[in-house]
Amino acid sequence: MSNYQPYEPHVTTGYAQAQGMRPGVPEYGNMEPFGVSDRHEFRLRPEHPHANVVLILGILSLVLAGILGPFAWSLGNRAIRECQQGQYCLTSSLRVGRALGIAATILLIIFFVGMIVSVIVFSTIGILAAH
Repeated sequence: MSNYQPYEPHVTTGYAQAQGMRPGVPEYGNMEPFGVSDRHEFRLRPEHPHANVVLILGILSLVLAGILGPFAWSLGNRAIRECQQGQYCLTSSLRVGRALGIAATILLIIFFVGMIVSVIVFSTIGILAAH
């Protein structure tokens, strides 16, 4: 035979009843809605105004124009710095846009290095073939 006992939520008794909570009702049923407490003031920080711009720049830099990557990266860094100072809320769209900007910048650098290497290689081959 098992000692299994089903979970039952804590029921208000004693002090909680004296504070006006209904007897026999689970405590979570007496909670006030989020942000409506007399004891605490809840303030949510707003989303950074450039979060969506950074995300759009990051997507466009990866899909269409890689030259937008450094702009998404730098704007994302600036916005994240402002979020860390406590002015705004750091959102996933800001993080993703910055990461896409970094990825696009790295791909842009690889592309330009590849172009320079290919120009050097083909010009060397052309010079050697001419002799």
